[in-house]
Amino acid sequence: MNPEAEVSEVAKVSIVVSALVIRDGKYLMVQEDIPEKGPLWHPPSGKVNIGEAFETAAVRWTKEQTGYDVRIIKEIGLYHEIVPKSIKHVYSAEIIGGDLKLPQSGIVQGEWLPYAEIEALDKRNELRAPWVWNVIQKTRSHGDFENSVLNYL
Repeated sequence: MNPEAEVSEVAKVSIVVSALVIRDGKYLMVQEDIPEKGPLWHPPSGKVNIGEAFETAAVRWTKEQTGYDVRIIKEIGLYHEIVPKSIKHVYSAEIIGGDLKLPQSGIVQGEWLPYAEIEALDKRNELRAPWVWNVIQKTRSHGDFENSVLNYL
């Protein structure tokens, strides 16, 4: 492959960020109406703008999709998907203000869901992508993340 083609392929990779927030043992999730796929659940997430810091993008997307203001605690996951070509940075976050308020388009619902309900969504293929279930399982098996977030709320 020639270098120009390699650069062209790299340019097609999207950088996506997500903020995983846990409160009282429940996960902040949004249901987004995705063209040709239907409504699927995921933590607040979205693409990073050119020149935007990843953490800033995660805070922005959480505010835009849920109405909540959050503070990033730490990065807890890095995922690469081949289709669509994207790299996802997942951060733990805590709510520092705001109220649940959905945007006028795109996001159908925003809810605090318990682990068992998210597990059921995964079994019904109602999560946006495999990384969603993976990161939620990871946080449940590593209680330090959940406890650190719950201590801040």
